[in-house]
Amino acid sequence: MTAFLIANMAPIMFASLVLFLLLGYPVAFSLAFTGLFWGILGIEMGIFPAALLQAMQLASQRRCSLGRTRLRSRHEPGDKFS
Repeated sequence: MTAFLIANMAPIMFASLVLFLLLGYPVAFSLAFTGLFWGILGIEMGIFPAALLQAMQLASQRRCSLGRTRLRSRHEPGDKFS
């Protein structure tokens, strides 16, 4: 079973994405769920290194810090809006 999944992972991933889209889930949620599910399954099966999911944490931290920087740069401490 593991060898079958390793050999056919891309078509199975695509078929599961199409299935979720046909069930009526939005595209963004379907892509996110399919990617996370198959990523975690691939890590557990030893196909992918665990470092692949660690990059998501860095991206979310970078996005949050950029948002705070933008908010701080819009209003200076002496502005009437702060």
